[in-house]
Amino acid sequence: TTAQCVPLGGQEFQCQCATGYRGDGRNCYDIDECSSSPCHINGRCVNRLGSFDCHCQPGFYGDGFLCSQLAAQPERTKTQCEHHRDSVQSTGPEGYPVVGAYVPQCDDNGLYRPLQCHGSTGYCWCVDSNGQERAGTRTPPGTQPTDCDGPGLPSVAPPTVRPLPRPDVTPPPHADVTLLYAQGQKIGALPLSGTRLDETSARTLLTLHGSIVVGLAYDCKENHVYWTDLSARTINRAAMAPGAEPEILINTNLVSPEGLAVDPNRRLMFWVDSNTDLIETSNLDGSGRRTLFGTELVNPRAIIVVSSTGTLYWTDWNREAPKIESSTVEGQNRKVVVSDGIGLPNALTYDTTSGQVCWADAGTKRLECVFPDGTGRRVVHPSLNYPFNMVYYRSHFYFTDWRRDGVIAVNKESSQITGEYLPDQRSHLYGITIATSHCLSG
Repeated sequence: TTAQCVPLGGQEFQCQCATGYRGDGRNCYDIDECSSSPCHINGRCVNRLGSFDCHCQPGFYGDGFLCSQLAAQPERTKTQCEHHRDSVQSTGPEGYPVVGAYVPQCDDNGLYRPLQCHGSTGYCWCVDSNGQERAGTRTPPGTQPTDCDGPGLPSVAPPTVRPLPRPDVTPPPHADVTLLYAQGQKIGALPLSGTRLDETSARTLLTLHGSIVVGLAYDCKENHVYWTDLSARTINRAAMAPGAEPEILINTNLVSPEGLAVDPNRRLMFWVDSNTDLIETSNLDGSGRRTLFGTELVNPRAIIVVSSTGTLYWTDWNREAPKIESSTVEGQNRKVVVSDGIGLPNALTYDTTSGQVCWADAGTKRLECVFPDGTGRRVVHPSLNYPFNMVYYRSHFYFTDWRRDGVIAVNKESSQITGEYLPDQRSHLYGITIATSHCLSG
């Protein structure tokens, strides 16, 4: 109440304004106590109805009436949101382009802001405390964003089908062999005519708003494409069929998922995370997840699986000691295959004809091959530009190149570049894989 009745004796009484109000007792008005500057010089006054509060300014402590400067505090450890934001904004030669990428928004305490928006596309959505999208909250550009603090919103991670605008899934034209490549928010399809790049038939397979697709893999038995999303920090898949929508398989405890490999025979997938420095595996539906390796990894990037031999190979572009390693798919018999004469081994593939492991190095600029035991090393091409990812098919290597922003073909026998495809959209291409109408050997 703003007033009170004060008895004066007998039948007499008087109306009197309550503390913090002024007036004649019948009409009372709030007093703005802050106008008299009652708080400390390093404090802040907040007027309230009938009262006021004093708070110390940031960098000071006390009750607001007396504020003392805080002693210098050691820099706190970065939060999950800050690590996520920094990983997207990396600007080094091995980093990711900022233009067009979704950059997480963190609050003053380093926590994810409940409402996240993608600056380039205009889509907004709500997230939980781990930065995971909350189902049913995504809104398109030009519409009112969801009230993320409103009642009735689910507090759990998204369901299997991600609440994205319907992706533009356009199966590639009928072709026995098609290269799939990742380029920012899309997965492109580039058919092969024999071993020649069929540029006229190239098209977008899948549009993924707000994503940064990095690793790509293909399941020849179920005709599904798998990919890692650096922006959403997820592993996903979609059927290569009209109207197919993305399905989230893994959406927890990923920070910078990059290389991805699928073993169609064992129905397993494998991936690397360059932030947590882990190599992990799971069933193709995301179940049975476990860590294969969590030690002696600094900057893992590419990973492949040779299904016929049950062998994994991966690269680590650790600046101090880059290497290519191998193990069984069960995580046994880990060993170094190559550790000398390499710089930035981004791309990795397996030559099914010779049984050699081959890599493209953005540091040495070479494309090289070696037998799994480390013998028979040879240079296929001595002067590449900036390869990122690579796949092998019928005596040809096909790799994505960051200097040309395209797909390059190299003949293994002649060591000559035999083709180049530059998409209309000029931006970095990441992963590349091969989709076939039947499973290939290897």
